Amino acid sequence: MAEAKEPGNRASRHMGARGWFFVVFQECCFAIVVIPYVLGLGPVWYRLPWLETPMILAGLAGMAWSFSYLRGASSPNPVPNRAGLVAGGPFRFARHPMYTFILVVCLGITIGGGQAVSYLGMPIVLAAVYLKTRYEERRLVEAYPEYVDYAVKTGMYVPGIGKWTPKRRSQVRGPGRFVT
Repeated sequence: MAEAKEPGNRASRHMGARGWFFVVFQECCFAIVVIPYVLGLGPVWYRLPWLETPMILAGLAGMAWSFSYLRGASSPNPVPNRAGLVAGGPFRFARHPMYTFILVVCLGITIGGGQAVSYLGMPIVLAAVYLKTRYEERRLVEAYPEYVDYAVKTGMYVPGIGKWTPKRRSQVRGPGRFVT
């Protein structure tokens, strides 16, 4: 996979295009949750309006906190930009805190608004974020071999949950080479 590291070559462009596919896919999934809320579309199933504002504000604050630690490494594209592996701040507790806080905002919108379409869209959003995360983690191992050690110690979205097991760690052979 060494050829994928050179900017401008075919493999690099393919990884970038696939990364942007995940970005667009994820944003379309978010739209399934957010648009019915904003426009008040569809039937309302179950609302907990008292959770809406605190969850949205907590999610936005967490996103800002995560973003402040990303510095130059920030990009919606899941292909690493070589700005360095970030493991401080919220990244001490979870490998993908930005996704965690985005999901908190989506959950606040869903629970607060109660639109049926938003409830039905949440599993799709969760799946989109998970698929993007898996793709991103493969790219992170290629760019930063030390990511494997970080993933063994740090939960995926919340502290302690989703750590790579020693078995998962042994599935990585060399930079980004996963045994399938």
